[in-house]
Amino acid sequence: MARRADFQTAIDQFSDWRWRLNNLYWITDKAGKRVRFEMNWTQMTFFEQMHYLNVLLKARQLGLTTFIQIFMLDACVFNRDIRAGTIAHTLGDVQAIFRDKIKYPYDNLPDGIRNAVPVVRANQTELLLGNNSSIRVGTSLRSGTLQYLHISEYGKLCAKYPDKAREVRTGALNKAGEEHRKRLAAAEAAEQAAKDTLEIEIQSYELQLSEKNRACAVTAADRQWLLRH
Repeated sequence: MARRADFQTAIDQFSDWRWRLNNLYWITDKAGKRVRFEMNWTQMTFFEQMHYLNVLLKARQLGLTTFIQIFMLDACVFNRDIRAGTIAHTLGDVQAIFRDKIKYPYDNLPDGIRNAVPVVRANQTELLLGNNSSIRVGTSLRSGTLQYLHISEYGKLCAKYPDKAREVRTGALNKAGEEHRKRLAAAEAAEQAAKDTLEIEIQSYELQLSEKNRACAVTAADRQWLLRH
């Protein structure tokens, strides 16, 4: 009986997304020490309140980039045929995010999980798993359809590389919004990207209205007024 109860407890735990995020993944802290990942108050608030399209005001040391990578990695490990990706504005950031916030947490999963969902292919920017789910990081993810998308440092992208920011908006972000009920997009934006960020917020608001079977009330004139104020 005790063994059966333990087995049922394990099933319940592994079925609980919150439990998995707080118990299965390991990262390195600021001192380079290996520590178990546990959501802080900011990460927990985002986890509990996230929508299909999310705009995150950029602030240092809150760990949202780390959380989102682990959140997407978990979705890939425990679900088949998932495509997840992060857009960063430099190649150095791409490689660092993948190495420290995706590959390291995967490599430190329990042996049983890694044996059940092994790596099929891995390089400096992409991890393809045995369940045909993959997670990648790049400076542009225009090709392919993603169920999970994270845009890191969107403020810097808009300020320093406006053409690339436009490509992200019309490419990866646009695709993530086409079937918003099945997808998650999160954009981190600083004050310098306020106008572009507000446009994403308006799109998110329109999606919320459509979910409630109401006409989208944000007209072209409304958009212009919002973007001026």
